[in-house]
Amino acid sequence: MFHRLVLFCFMVYLTTVEPSVAFAETSPAEITFWETVKDSKDAAELEAYLEAYPNGQFAPLAKLRIKKLSDPDDSAASGSDMPAQSGGQTNPQAHRSLALFGDVLERVRTSYYGQMDDAGLITAAIDGALKAYPSETAGKKANAALAELAAKSKNGGDADFYRLLNAFGDLVENIKREHAGRFDADKLIHSAIREMLASLDPHNNFYDAQGYKDLVIGQKGEFAGIGAEVTMEQGVIKIIVPLAGSPAEAAGLRGGDLVTHIDKKSVLGLTLDEAVRLLRGKVGAKVALTVVREGIAGPLEVDVVRGLVRLKSVHHRAEGTVGYIRIASIRENAAEDFRQAVASLQDDIGPDLEGFVLDLRNCPGGYITETIEIADALLDEGRIVSTKSRDAKHDQKHSAKQGDIANGRKIAVLINGGTSSGCEIIAGALGEHDRATLIGTLTFGKGSIQTIIPLKGGLGLRLTTAEFLTPSGHSIQAKGIEPDIPVEQSLPEEMKGKQRAESDLREHRRAQDGVEKKGSSAYVPEDRSADTQLQYALTRFFSTYGSESAQPESEKPTIQDLESLD
Repeated sequence: MFHRLVLFCFMVYLTTVEPSVAFAETSPAEITFWETVKDSKDAAELEAYLEAYPNGQFAPLAKLRIKKLSDPDDSAASGSDMPAQSGGQTNPQAHRSLALFGDVLERVRTSYYGQMDDAGLITAAIDGALKAYPSETAGKKANAALAELAAKSKNGGDADFYRLLNAFGDLVENIKREHAGRFDADKLIHSAIREMLASLDPHNNFYDAQGYKDLVIGQKGEFAGIGAEVTMEQGVIKIIVPLAGSPAEAAGLRGGDLVTHIDKKSVLGLTLDEAVRLLRGKVGAKVALTVVREGIAGPLEVDVVRGLVRLKSVHHRAEGTVGYIRIASIRENAAEDFRQAVASLQDDIGPDLEGFVLDLRNCPGGYITETIEIADALLDEGRIVSTKSRDAKHDQKHSAKQGDIANGRKIAVLINGGTSSGCEIIAGALGEHDRATLIGTLTFGKGSIQTIIPLKGGLGLRLTTAEFLTPSGHSIQAKGIEPDIPVEQSLPEEMKGKQRAESDLREHRRAQDGVEKKGSSAYVPEDRSADTQLQYALTRFFSTYGSESAQPESEKPTIQDLESLD
């Protein structure tokens, strides 16, 4: 039976990965007895276990097997613990899918930082399964079973958990029967896992093989591709700008070019992610693009030889006697890029250098290790951040090492409603140590830390495992960080009322004291002369007037040729 396989796979995970979780209060004698009879086809042997251990760890499973063995209409009568093949789904595939479910479920139960309960997890998993395979009948049965379990629940212990897991297994079995010939265990289990994770907080996620590969590429910031920022416009790819020195620039692509075909395949109907994957490939491999360019009759055929492209986390330029540094995201090597930007500006501007504008607006954060290094680079001493985990033994405190690469020069940090996570750590550390002045508006308020966990088969999991606290010990979850000098940015009409913060997200983790704050605008105008917050920093905090130099390369993280930043 499929539901027995759910329990079996979960128990296999516990016995091979975390035996202390499953058997912490179970005697070796009981374990040995259960191992002897658990696969028996004789109900009398299972009843003997129940007589010896009526309240044993495995009593619910023993009762379940006895019930199924006594049901002549049940597939257990054939003596098989594995589901029959259905819809081309082989038993090993079903086994792997259910083992994956058990793996993720146990990781959540042992590592997730936040409020949760077993009934909520299983209820969400059932909802996810029904999204993949809608079934009014199976859904009603599952909800009735959950209601019955809730009424009979004693203390939320292991026995209750196994009964909940059995209810999920029954649902899967009912769906498999109803969708015979079209059932895919992977599709159902993946959907169940995603819904289960989403029920915890909005920053958890499950990645299939392609999604996990894309995630890793995005974190590293390196990929083999054409090197252009792109978006979708009217169903085709629009080149925003080729990156400097990229294969796209070498091939003559221009901003505004429309790509209609990739290797003769039309891009109509593709999502941006799907189209971007076609642009990627092996270094040195050619990709043929069909391009429509304004002012030229007929399409152009452009061959681009893919190269290794590195996305820049840090951008910098001189603004008179002030060094401007923008952190777009915190990928691998972001701290080294930051140190190089500071050194470059010190060389370019020379002894007249007044200080730095550190622009953290719309920065979604990233690696916490890189985050800490960036803050450390500007601090001589003091706490940078502390983290709290589900298990106190994993709590950490990070303090600055001596050495300020800016040599004590003034720093203005620009923040807004898009400043999130790791960038809030940097702003909080510099602000609370009076090392910088925060200018702008309230930050996003994401005070949690996620761990990326690789799973078998090239899959991956992102799970909230800790929260961070500012140097003074304050949580910014659903609160954000207030600026020292509030400066509102004028908004175009279409952007008004579109502020969004952590406190607006469904199922977000609540603020510790229950007092939450709404977000501020994340709008930054492309025209620097209209950038109120930047101009305040340059003309009021420092003495330099805003530069009229050419606009820098586009830094919009939402349309890059490779990922949507989190």
